[in-house]
Amino acid sequence: MINKIEKVMAVWRIKVLTLAGKITVMKLLLFSKIIFVSFLSNTPSLIVKGLIRLKNDFLWNGKPPKIKHKALIGSYERGGLKDIDIENRIKALRLSWVKRLYDDNEHEWKVIPKFYLQKYSVNIFYPNLKVEVRSKIPMFYKNIIQEWEQISNCIPITMENVLVQPIKYNRYILIGGNIVTWNDASGLFVKNFYSEEGQMLDWRAFKLKNDKGDSFYFKWRQILNAIPREWRDRIETGISEGSVVPEPHLQVISRRLNLERLSGKELYIIMINKIWERPTSEAKIEQVLGARDLNWAKIYVMGRKVTIDSYLRMFFFKLNHNILFLNKALKTMKIVESSLCSYCGMADETPIHLFSDCPIVIEIWRRIQLFFRSSLVLADLTPQSAILGWLFEDDLILIKNLILLIFKVVVYKDRELGICRIERFLNMLRKIMIIEHSLSTNKK
Repeated sequence: MINKIEKVMAVWRIKVLTLAGKITVMKLLLFSKIIFVSFLSNTPSLIVKGLIRLKNDFLWNGKPPKIKHKALIGSYERGGLKDIDIENRIKALRLSWVKRLYDDNEHEWKVIPKFYLQKYSVNIFYPNLKVEVRSKIPMFYKNIIQEWEQISNCIPITMENVLVQPIKYNRYILIGGNIVTWNDASGLFVKNFYSEEGQMLDWRAFKLKNDKGDSFYFKWRQILNAIPREWRDRIETGISEGSVVPEPHLQVISRRLNLERLSGKELYIIMINKIWERPTSEAKIEQVLGARDLNWAKIYVMGRKVTIDSYLRMFFFKLNHNILFLNKALKTMKIVESSLCSYCGMADETPIHLFSDCPIVIEIWRRIQLFFRSSLVLADLTPQSAILGWLFEDDLILIKNLILLIFKVVVYKDRELGICRIERFLNMLRKIMIIEHSLSTNKK
């Protein structure tokens, strides 16, 4: 399988693609070839590792990644490019079988998995599952149980979340350091130990409510002591929103998602949210600009709002992820001999210097301001505008940021010439406006 994918990817390596374009190609070509197989059977870890290696090699041209994977998988609002996490995507596909297994339709294929799973309980797919998987269970279903253990691990944060916690196979309800595995604890939830008013039931009330005999007394005492103190406090101090009915579900923060809502897509999003990390560039840029509490979601989507041109979007992305390498960085990499500005030669060439401090670039921008003065008031260049664009509120902020972005692209491209001309900027602006108008018209 990997050899076939490598042959397909070899064709796409020849093409000049942006990082976002490569991710799209990977989704369409790579994962579409393994999705069917992964959905029906267990995918060997060797295959998964090979696919991850192939993907990283394609995205970064065989070089070390410039952006960590756990940031790149995030949404556009989070500074990511929705890169695919192969391992979690396969897990999500496998877990989506749980929804099918317990739906209302009866099929012959359900006989085998239910035969094995019901050795544990009628349904084990509740929050905070922890179970010792028996070796005889087929590997496909064994992986499903283990992956549910990972995704279901979540601290209950509301009274309702606590009440629907199962007693059996719950990682946080431990007796003598061990999970509860008693058969007569099946079907018991924290709710069963409390009254509707949130008061802990005494033995007599519990026995009557749950139809338990006297032989269960010592187990009842052990379970009461095993319920975490924090959970009991939540019940005693919480405000009930009405009676809750325990049923198989996944807890996501405080929401309860029933099995019928757990599609492969929904499960994948939950998994990605668990591992996603902020881009490291945020802290670096805030430090350089001396700014705190920047609205990064607004910044990240700005590049997508101002233009639909893929090159411009990726240029904006590189700037606010601190991976647009200019002479100072290139000299450190031993790619160029001088770290000085390509235009003025007076200071190290960094994004802030090139796009806001260079006197030659400032003069070109002044001429652009004069050109647009009858229709637009363009602000002066600043360190913040150099990296992030303008963030102030303005009815025309999108068109102003588009002009600024095109200007920065022209300045960047003309570095090799050492001459930046306003005519080049105006020509590029016209081309972009014509293309964007054409594309927007065709969409309508």
